[in-house]
Amino acid sequence: MLIGKGNNSELVRNILLQREKFGEANQFFSEVNIQWQPWSRHINNYNSRTTNISQINKKICNHFEFHDELTQKNNLVQNLKQYCLENKKDVFQITPLTFEINIDSKYFQEEINDFCQFLIKIYLQTINIQQKHQYKL
Repeated sequence: MLIGKGNNSELVRNILLQREKFGEANQFFSEVNIQWQPWSRHINNYNSRTTNISQINKKICNHFEFHDELTQKNNLVQNLKQYCLENKKDVFQITPLTFEINIDSKYFQEEINDFCQFLIKIYLQTINIQQKHQYKL
């Protein structure tokens, strides 16, 4: 197995090393059956439509082709929003409120303002709760 740093690597390493016949490979050794790392660089994905799985060494890794649609928070939220829109569901029932602020967007200032207003609202609610709690003591 090859475990890269990050992405809960120590937890994954400790769990896998408890299993029989598992050993850790040198980072430059490419013939591993399990590869775990926080980025997809150096992972050669195969296309299941054009590659016969018996022709390649079977390998388990925590990334797959086009994984950024699910593993990058902004893409995940966009995909969930689209899914919920198509299925008449509320996206915020399955994901927390998310702000995507793009510095290159023509809506940048509006995005910043929305985010700041949300922070102010949360801050004021927190102050209010703390004040109520102080009076109860």
